[in-house]
Amino acid sequence: MRESDLYKPVAGFLKRRYGCKVTWIAGSGTDLAFPAGFGKRKPDVVACKVGSLKREREVHLAEGKLLNVPTHGFEETLNQLGSFRPYADYL
Repeated sequence: MRESDLYKPVAGFLKRRYGCKVTWIAGSGTDLAFPAGFGKRKPDVVACKVGSLKREREVHLAEGKLLNVPTHGFEETLNQLGSFRPYADYL
C-alpha cells in the first residue's frame, strides 16, 4: 500500500460525513500549496463544505502517513498538520 492509496477514501469520507462538496487530492494535476514552515507545503486532501451562510463554510485538511513505515511517525504527521492550522477549520 502507498500513502496515496489513502487519499480518495479520505476525500470520500469527508464528503459523506461532513457534506463537503469540493475536494482536492494531492497528485490530481492541480497545484495547491500553502506557505508553511520555510516554504510551501502541499496537503494530501483538502475538502470544502460550502453553505449559504458564512458559518456553514468549512475547510477540512487531511495529512496521511502509513504508520508501519519506520520513517513516518505519528508525530511527523501532527507537525505537518500543525503547519496548516491557519488555513483550515478542521485538521
